[in-house]
Amino acid sequence: MPVLDFPNYVDGDVKLTIHPDVYRLHLNVLSTHSKVLRSLLGPPNEVNPLQHIQGMDHQGAYNLNLIGEAAHKFGVFQLQVPQQFTSEARGFWAVDYIPVWPVRTRRCWENIFRMFYLLPPFLHDDGPTRNILDNSWRVVELATDLEAEDFILPLLGAALEGYGQELYRCISDDPIGWVNLGLRIRSVIIYQESVIHIVGRWHYLTDEGHALLSNPIREICQRKYRDLQFDKQMTDTSILNHPVDDPQNRDVYTWMAKAFYQQWLCNSIADHKTYRSLDGGAAFYRAINAGGNAYLQVVDPEAHLVLLPIEQDEVAVMEHRLCQIKDAVKHLVAYLLENRSRFNPGVWGELHYLTCCEVTQRDIPWLTDRAAQEEVALLQTMNNALPAFYMDNLQFENRNVQTPQIIPPIVTERPLPSWSPKSPEGYHDRTPTQARSDVTSVVHEPDLSDDISVNSFISPPLWDEDDSTAHTESELPAVPAVESLTAGCPQNWDEGDNGLVTYPSPIFMQSPDDVKGHRDDT
Repeated sequence: MPVLDFPNYVDGDVKLTIHPDVYRLHLNVLSTHSKVLRSLLGPPNEVNPLQHIQGMDHQGAYNLNLIGEAAHKFGVFQLQVPQQFTSEARGFWAVDYIPVWPVRTRRCWENIFRMFYLLPPFLHDDGPTRNILDNSWRVVELATDLEAEDFILPLLGAALEGYGQELYRCISDDPIGWVNLGLRIRSVIIYQESVIHIVGRWHYLTDEGHALLSNPIREICQRKYRDLQFDKQMTDTSILNHPVDDPQNRDVYTWMAKAFYQQWLCNSIADHKTYRSLDGGAAFYRAINAGGNAYLQVVDPEAHLVLLPIEQDEVAVMEHRLCQIKDAVKHLVAYLLENRSRFNPGVWGELHYLTCCEVTQRDIPWLTDRAAQEEVALLQTMNNALPAFYMDNLQFENRNVQTPQIIPPIVTERPLPSWSPKSPEGYHDRTPTQARSDVTSVVHEPDLSDDISVNSFISPPLWDEDDSTAHTESELPAVPAVESLTAGCPQNWDEGDNGLVTYPSPIFMQSPDDVKGHRDDT
């Protein structure tokens, strides 16, 4: 595979040989983007130390050869050191045999070098669509070996997104492989597309497919699947309970069509043709959206729903009423038929599953972790800044506040009591300096010798000081006697009522004659 489309940098000071391909690149570029090459060639933009001069030729360029190593799948570079000539090849450097590297390995190194110079990589080598995913994983592995992930992986994601519909078709063919790649290179678009297709094809997943999903991806997909199943169940319920739109024109044919439709829907749910079907109900909900003759004829022998014997004109009326019901429920499935993926069915054909799953920023692991880290960092910054800010404000306030004047104490002839105007016996006036533990508490228990409940409460204390607001017994109005209160009230006294006054109850006002009530004769 000759390197024909790669730029030939004449001023390159590093010669890299991946037999039979040869590249001339710049030390500053290689050392800046790869920690491994930096340790081999030295830091960029610095005078070469003595330990790195060994691999230079007479033109001052480094010579690196790619050699095989068991620990590195794509080989490692080694500085080429001039060897002593032998008698068999007098006057020439001894050249060891260098094997030819496989085409895929050479293509992977070329893609790394291209991205070092911000050139688009070649990830599609005119083979099957899966080659894009395989070539991308090779670039990721090689970037990891070179410790250049921080620079290579974002560029790889941008390059993949540039493939457009070709990429989205590849994701629909292998969403599990692409979701792992999207998580590795942190590509939001690839990750979102993959999760949408995995959730849509959740019923098709095998045990091997579940095992290939990492724990965070599996948890997110399961949660999205449960949410989508709940939405489908609510949609089925809404279709089943959808009322007739025009109540003015409801007749017996409308109710017959309604019952006919509900019976068909219940049979479909019982036969697992809705959200429990293998395609997640895609065919069912698409038929609901199509309406008309797409599903449920008036005479449906397959479903054993036959409304005969009825006349032909009645069949036409039934079909019209049934179409009205079908048109009325179309909008209920619009959410489920929304295509939230970037896959274009008009280009590649309609998928056999739903792609209505919505993947937000909260469902992307690295964005969620980043937001949490930023929030923690913000809180930490505020915690570090608030004490200093508080001390600065406190010092500023102390400088601005004037020294308060000394207020003379208020002297009273009779000090006020500490607890109440008249403390019960056993209580002491505790001074402010006296500890709470030094005061002996006295618990007043009620006298339970008498059965009258009033005696169970302590009477309120009386004021020692003269209170102008207090009332004497002569000033208080006298309570009238019970006889004067009951004299004007209609009542009947019975010997067996123990002195209780009974009044007429409104419940018995219109009762039968055998129920005795009290009536006012006045």
